Amino acid sequence: MPTAEGLIRFRELHNQELNQQVCTKEFQNEITKFPQESLHSFRFSSARHGTLPGHRQIKPLLDRKPRTVGSPVPTCHFRKLSQSSPKSSCSTTSSSSTIINTLLEEDEDADEEDVDVHVPHLHNRLKQQHQAILTTYDDWRIILTNSLAQDVLVSHLHPQINQQQQMLLVGKSVMDLIEPAYRNRLRSIIVKRRNEFIHAQYVGGMVLVCGNVIPIVKLDGTTSSCSLWLKEKLNESGSSVFIWIFEEVYESSISLSVTNEGIIRSVVDEESVTDLYDYNAKELLGKSLTILVPSLDKADWKEEMSRLRFFGSATKRGAQFPIIARTEKNTVRITSIPVIAGLMTVNKNGIIEGCNDIFVKYLFGFSQQDLLKKNISLLLPQFTTLLYNLKRDDLLQPGLIMNNIICRKLLIQDTHHTLPPLLNKRLTHTPNNQPLPVLTAIHRDGSPFEVQLQLKLVESDEEEFALWISFDREIVFNRFGHHHLLSTPQKLIKQQTTPAAATAANTKPTAPEKPTEKQEINYSAQTNATNIDDYTILSSLGQGAYGLVKLAVKKNDPTQKKVVIKYVIKSRILVDCWTRDRKLGTVPVEIHILHSLRKTPHENLGDMLDYFEDADHYYIVMGLHGAGMDLFDYIELNNHIEEPAIQHMFKQIALGVRHLHDNKIVHRDIKDENVVLDQSTGGLRLIDFGSAAYLKPGRKYETFVGTLDYAAPEILRGNTYSGKPQDVWALGILLFTLVYRENPFYDIDEIMGRELRIPFVLSEGSVDLISKMLERDVDKRVNIHQVLAHPWLNC
Repeated sequence: MPTAEGLIRFRELHNQELNQQVCTKEFQNEITKFPQESLHSFRFSSARHGTLPGHRQIKPLLDRKPRTVGSPVPTCHFRKLSQSSPKSSCSTTSSSSTIINTLLEEDEDADEEDVDVHVPHLHNRLKQQHQAILTTYDDWRIILTNSLAQDVLVSHLHPQINQQQQMLLVGKSVMDLIEPAYRNRLRSIIVKRRNEFIHAQYVGGMVLVCGNVIPIVKLDGTTSSCSLWLKEKLNESGSSVFIWIFEEVYESSISLSVTNEGIIRSVVDEESVTDLYDYNAKELLGKSLTILVPSLDKADWKEEMSRLRFFGSATKRGAQFPIIARTEKNTVRITSIPVIAGLMTVNKNGIIEGCNDIFVKYLFGFSQQDLLKKNISLLLPQFTTLLYNLKRDDLLQPGLIMNNIICRKLLIQDTHHTLPPLLNKRLTHTPNNQPLPVLTAIHRDGSPFEVQLQLKLVESDEEEFALWISFDREIVFNRFGHHHLLSTPQKLIKQQTTPAAATAANTKPTAPEKPTEKQEINYSAQTNATNIDDYTILSSLGQGAYGLVKLAVKKNDPTQKKVVIKYVIKSRILVDCWTRDRKLGTVPVEIHILHSLRKTPHENLGDMLDYFEDADHYYIVMGLHGAGMDLFDYIELNNHIEEPAIQHMFKQIALGVRHLHDNKIVHRDIKDENVVLDQSTGGLRLIDFGSAAYLKPGRKYETFVGTLDYAAPEILRGNTYSGKPQDVWALGILLFTLVYRENPFYDIDEIMGRELRIPFVLSEGSVDLISKMLERDVDKRVNIHQVLAHPWLNC
């Protein structure tokens, strides 16, 4: 069975070659030429995961499809209610965004049963700033964490936190992190789920908790809320291993003081109003609440707000998004969830058969009972056209996933519906500048929201469709040019790539200048000659859990040469990330490694020009490589990269990694976002050594510090690791991404056990090298020298 993207591309090619006159029979004959072993799709559930009591089993799919825009979380799991409950599904939201929480003050039914369901994702910028990943055995004592767990579960790492507190997670019981009043309830949920799986003779990994929002107590005593995902697996010895993912819940809210007539008298937090709505607070004074909530009845706004609670809201720029509104006396509180996502099931006639009550209330303003047995076109007016075009192009095959881009492509010729105005500027474009319509959801009050949609024909006795619908506030705000505080600054790509740029690799990149033996390397940190005020900040390039990156020029530099400055927050540097140097003193390992690389530079590795510090930050000054475009953006802008260009780019990265390994350094966070490209020369550099470490004989690492999608299986099993093999695994993921524009694995389960599926064969050599790097047996995995000696890189 071919993938949806493959079918679409194949149809487009044939339309060009045969002047858009390809018949269905010829198309289907060509499809049969693809071997099943090389096809790439995804599953909503799999027989190898078993079936919960009372659940209808869905047959396993052959493959899986890439993730879509607006679905950056590497795994999402949908929950189905038992047969005694109304047919529905629960949902979780995307990573680094809000999980749909308990603002409704409605607890999820503790008797609900989980079905492990995978949501696909395309090559996408990861957002895992707030995911704490823990590994435990059946005593629930922590044996392994990722570095972000310190921020989520220890504290927000204010400067006053002491080093002893930072080391307390390992060896601690997970239950110590749960608010005491909730611990017994969580234990009962876990025990109940385990018993259900045992009763069903369940084989394999078990999802015990899926998206439940629970109260936590951090080790510094502060309280918060997290969405919890918990899975139990068996290791090689047959012992249980538990993987816990805590994702901190965030939301945006504002409070307004209003008159009985609904006129805004004052704004409690002026900055929050500007941040969420782009209004200056003074612009709202004396205005009706309808400026923010257009559908409100001015005459009876209090009763309406108390009764309905869920509305569509609009910013100053016209961006529309769902909100929850509450009123108490003369105070109105408006809450906005950054990301809302959930599963709905509809039959072949478009009648809604299942949905989750919380999800549909938050996004559409309807209750579950309002929507069951109603037509999905009430919420998605383009669905009828989409379904017609899917049938027209023979894309409705069981298990085949239509991602968001495909759904939008199939709406290009949509002339059947008149949609609420969404402004022309909200159209996006494909790489060949072909405009794509926006998928629109309609709220109960008539507000139109831009949503992302994934669709699958479920294998069942009756034709039924599973729809994964998500709303991402950042996508909407960015479309309207509204960048607020919760947004992660993204690089501004001013230069579009061209096919020539992809193969402009014949010019050898300029290597960093190597200091002579007599040349002294001096830094401003030792002389106190420089501080951040000596630089003019031009723009923000990005931010993460431990700092941010800015583009700058030094004020007294006559050439005004642009540099990149990385701000490293001192309070967030973990205890084992410091080192002592005779010349530099006590510094972060990242700075020390960059200092070492300055003495032995390599053309494919980032360089440090200078560093200095103040009470709160270390500032690492680095050269700007090309225009600052990273490999992630390059892949996004190029729908197809020729094989010679892929070989040249990947070899450069591998050469940089070999230099690190030969100098007893491991990077530990290799990914496309950490590779920058100079389009004028074709030169690449591996950057961001914030997770790097020195190798020592016999040393093993216990803390996972990289990115989940690039994590090697042995790390996720809770094993200590040596570093080099894990860098090679991450290189394998990166090469797969370069070739196929998607990740090979989409959740922890697949990284640890799913066979490698190849969407198509670019060449036998590329497939062989990827397979050797993504070998799960660490002893059989190739090392970096074997990677560079592979015939595919030397043909």
